[in-house]
Amino acid sequence: MASEYGAVLQAAYPRVVASLARTFRDMDLAQDATHDAIHRALTVWRRDGVPDQPVAWLVTTGRNIVIDGIRRGRFELPLAEDWDLVDEASRAFAVDEASEQQHLPDDLLRLLFTCCHPALSEDSQIVLMLRIVLDLSAHEIAAAFLSNREAVERRITRAKAALAATGEGFVVPAADQLEARQHAVMRVVYLLFNHAYSHQGNLDLYREKLMDQAIRLGRELVRLFSASGDTKALLALMLLTGARTDARYSAAGEFVPLTEQDRRLWNWARIREGSAIIDAVVSAGYPPSAYQIQAAIAALHDVPDAKNTDWAQIAGLYGVLERHDSSPAVAVNRAVAMAYAGDAPHAMALLDVLASDKRLSGYQPLYAARAHVLVVLGRVQAALSEFDRAVELAESAPERGWLQARRASVAGTQYDSGGEDTP
Repeated sequence: MASEYGAVLQAAYPRVVASLARTFRDMDLAQDATHDAIHRALTVWRRDGVPDQPVAWLVTTGRNIVIDGIRRGRFELPLAEDWDLVDEASRAFAVDEASEQQHLPDDLLRLLFTCCHPALSEDSQIVLMLRIVLDLSAHEIAAAFLSNREAVERRITRAKAALAATGEGFVVPAADQLEARQHAVMRVVYLLFNHAYSHQGNLDLYREKLMDQAIRLGRELVRLFSASGDTKALLALMLLTGARTDARYSAAGEFVPLTEQDRRLWNWARIREGSAIIDAVVSAGYPPSAYQIQAAIAALHDVPDAKNTDWAQIAGLYGVLERHDSSPAVAVNRAVAMAYAGDAPHAMALLDVLASDKRLSGYQPLYAARAHVLVVLGRVQAALSEFDRAVELAESAPERGWLQARRASVAGTQYDSGGEDTP
């Protein structure tokens, strides 16, 4: 995409796919038509400028491309063999929007619920959604799942085949079918948020809109499932985490760790809203969930002065979170919190166990965490080796630059304990 239009087109992409999929009830066709419409926009907008309503422009263009493709025999649609696809296109593809809008008024949310079909495993639903809704590459999805590109590509292929085998086409689930798909949709919304929030470097317009879109979808889920503490906790988590966005990178694009951020740059209105939501969830006595625990951890981080962070309580909550989520990310974060709370020896023991798992040999956060805890223990030479491995595995320039600067700083220090200097 041309750089001057890239942010607008990327932010519009999921909404255009959702609208076209709703109209034509065929996801592959909707994606193809969206890509064609984007390609046409790059030519037309360069000449005429970006329209006032770029999403509407792309949807209209995409619909016209499909109808023209039907005339020319380029596109074929299921369930339409007895229709005159050219003269009756609008009527043939019309859906009962009035009834659908009563329970799913948002196009993108419809797409998420529609593709979270019970014929698919939850992981397959999520992988398919990341591919369709965000247009993420198999490599990007693999990074989110700590998997590899080939495995993700196979999963996407199997998911599309399983959907096709249902013979249902693109059918929006009825209101009484939504709850069965709720958890998978929530995971996709959170992955959408994390995809934007974890972007390395200054947050661009596309990522900012994507993050806002995830929060908007979180609010819609709260509206849909008003009795669910999980949806409220997810919204609180996104608000409390996203509030730090403007402080994560310097004006020069350098990474700034949480403990060193200028908290005056945080969005305190979002922090107050998120804190109020999670307080209400806890007070209401909802059963503890991964989202609720993560939101509570985020709220403990979101204090005006980093010196007042309750690291002991954060470490304890990560221990509780491990009962719901045994991922290495949770264990690494727990170890770091333990070190900040003054229990570096036990933190190092936990990280040593993780390091013995060959599956984590390429997991960069593990090495960065080991380097930090080794510095606390005074094992500087061992820490430098861990920094070297973390730098080697870093996937972004800002992250690599911060690790290199931290390593240089540590290399100039003196040992402050009698710890051993072997990894």
